[in-house]
Amino acid sequence: MEEFGGGIIPDSVAYYVEGSEELAKVLKLKVNVNDAARSHQAHVKLAELAEALSLVSLDLPLSVEMKAAIVEGNAYAEKSEGKTISLALEKWPSHRLNGYDLKFVISST
Repeated sequence: MEEFGGGIIPDSVAYYVEGSEELAKVLKLKVNVNDAARSHQAHVKLAELAEALSLVSLDLPLSVEMKAAIVEGNAYAEKSEGKTISLALEKWPSHRLNGYDLKFVISST
């Protein structure tokens, strides 16, 4: 996990791999945005990391649509070369600073 941004509680990003020792089935980047006022920085950071993950794991850049979804914080999903690439948004109910997380996932279909 890496923390970034300012504030009392900084934002953070983490990378997860699901599968076996031989085969990764799910690659996931999760960004926690602890203050919605700082969301742009978090979205740009996720877009950069998602681009790198896509290039390394799929040998493909992110689609224009996925990049836009990440920067804007909108849920989106697409399929490419037998993989599902998705972005999910989960708002934290009753969070004082309107925090939420964004999950970028590449998974085998």
